[in-house]
Amino acid sequence: MRFWEDWWFGNCSLATQFWGLYVISNHKNYCMADIWDGVDLKISFRRGVNETLMQDWLALVAIAESITYLDDCDAIIWCFDNNSKFSVQSMYSQ
Repeated sequence: MRFWEDWWFGNCSLATQFWGLYVISNHKNYCMADIWDGVDLKISFRRGVNETLMQDWLALVAIAESITYLDDCDAIIWCFDNNSKFSVQSMYSQ
């Protein structure tokens, strides 16, 4: 999952939510694990930030701090069937 570009927090991507930070970020198209190690948000910027962007940065750090990694494997779940598995019949019943 890409940190900035994928939609995983809120109503849109973080790139959209924090556009001002995204455009000056040196870390576009990086995956979550490359940017957040569970302790530090590893993003650098091409230039300094003003007070408004600093507030955005603090909000972004708070979002990152809310992320917890699990040891569970990712899985694809088919939501149109009770057993969460794809079948042609479940597809046609929709």
